[in-house]
Amino acid sequence: MIESKMLWDPYVLIKNDNIKDFWATILKKNEKSIFILAKGFDPRMNTFFDLIYDDIGSNVNYSILNIEGDLGPHASLTKQNWEELENKLIAKNISYMVHSVEMWKQKRNSKTRVGPTNVNNLIGGEFLNGYKNIIVDISSMPRVIYLSLITTILDYTRKKNKNGTIINVFVNVVESPLIDNLISSSGVDDKAEFVPKLGGDFMIESDLTDLSGNKKPKIWIPILGEGQEYKLRKIEEIVLPKIICPVLPFPSVKPRRADDLVLEYREVLFDIWLVEQENIIYTSENNPFELYRHLMKTINRYFDALEPIGECKIALSSLSSKLISIGVLLTTYEMYRVKEKSVGLIHVGGSEYNYDDKILEKHSNEYENLITLWIDGEPYK
Repeated sequence: MIESKMLWDPYVLIKNDNIKDFWATILKKNEKSIFILAKGFDPRMNTFFDLIYDDIGSNVNYSILNIEGDLGPHASLTKQNWEELENKLIAKNISYMVHSVEMWKQKRNSKTRVGPTNVNNLIGGEFLNGYKNIIVDISSMPRVIYLSLITTILDYTRKKNKNGTIINVFVNVVESPLIDNLISSSGVDDKAEFVPKLGGDFMIESDLTDLSGNKKPKIWIPILGEGQEYKLRKIEEIVLPKIICPVLPFPSVKPRRADDLVLEYREVLFDIWLVEQENIIYTSENNPFELYRHLMKTINRYFDALEPIGECKIALSSLSSKLISIGVLLTTYEMYRVKEKSVGLIHVGGSEYNYDDKILEKHSNEYENLITLWIDGEPYK
């Protein structure tokens, strides 16, 4: 049986009204800290920075990932966000550095996504040395980038913490369903791929059979979000699961959101993939640690049940919010990189994002939720 103790149980999550005081307390300790964020068009890019601006001291460095480049389709909004941030950094003499991250490599008539590998290479050397606090703001960061980035950071800090050098890792995110619904992606990748370092040995041919020589059962746990059927089909083509356990948001800010998702995906889930109702998982849409607990329990049940014949392979995917995706990341990280189980995180992205510039420029922060997740360091000693 798999060890029942979970890395992130208990956990630390700070929300909204407690955020400003929490960060004031952290930053007043005068510990060397690095904030990592992405330059982008999303109006949430600078929200956390503006909130804690008065508390930022000389002990803080900012590292900005320039992923889109300055000539992307939404360059005007990106430029506006960046100028606002840079002017404030300069005004307060805050140390910062911009790192260009190539997202795609063109090869004849096709493109290969190289952004995650490039980010891992960027911070894989001495980039993080000497910092007591490492903070990743994913509010304007592409999903596949922050999944890879946080994985590499956790590898670094867990090793340091185990040796007695305690380093804290935080993830900041500004959740806004209204903005998320305004942004859609197009130019979907040719195929789904497992996130670097989180492959779960899922595709290794020599590990596809059980003790009897039969193919190991493949289980897929997709976290569902609106308008993602094409991407879901792409993932299913790679995973080829025997069992599918969809995850639906309940409770939700929109009381009928889970029902609406069932209606949207009814044909593909129940008519084509023959998903059984009892395999559906329900979890809160605004707490990634609750999702993490549900996923860990579900995965452990499958491994325990199938252990006599050689276990199984499990793929996770998240086409929902950035916040919930962190719960999927933590689950995969613990199961694969810590417990060395065959659990992988698979993703299919888009090469372009679409939205109405005028509507996005006039967005209101009335429904924004500011959330900090403390995922390594002092609370987990």
